[in-house]
Amino acid sequence: MKYITTKKKQAKRRRKPPVILYDDREKRPWLFLQAPGYGWQMERVHLKTGDYTFKGREKTFVIEKKSGLAELFGNLTAVNRPTFRNFLRRLSEYEVKAIVVEEDLSYLSRAVKIMKQKSKGKACMTEDTMYYWISRITIDYKIPVLFLGSDIRVQCRMIHQLFVEAQECL
Repeated sequence: MKYITTKKKQAKRRRKPPVILYDDREKRPWLFLQAPGYGWQMERVHLKTGDYTFKGREKTFVIEKKSGLAELFGNLTAVNRPTFRNFLRRLSEYEVKAIVVEEDLSYLSRAVKIMKQKSKGKACMTEDTMYYWISRITIDYKIPVLFLGSDIRVQCRMIHQLFVEAQECL
């Protein structure tokens, strides 16, 4: 019986994948998704919320990409927090959504030290504060926060699978 279920799922996935739209402000877009092994078509457009979505699903699916912990850290500082909270409210309204961080959470203590150095000691965020905000984003806003690590192969595989599964559930 498992074999039949697996076969059905594979047949369903063979349909032509939707076009992935990515935001025109994206500095390092996930263009590897167009590579032969992945086969997605991509278009650069201006998105109101998030960095990635499917064409025709702009109101139900969105992924926000953070290039690393420093970017997430910057969004959560007191100066940027009100704007980021408004963004989180908008993001939480989507049926399928996620924040994808292209770094491993185990680098958090290093990121905190770097941010303190850059701000000449003014950055008052601690590791505990970051854990607090990551938990709040996940629980209060119901937005999964995925930390992909720094291995590009792992990132590519996970990002691709995220799009595959999002396509299936929409």
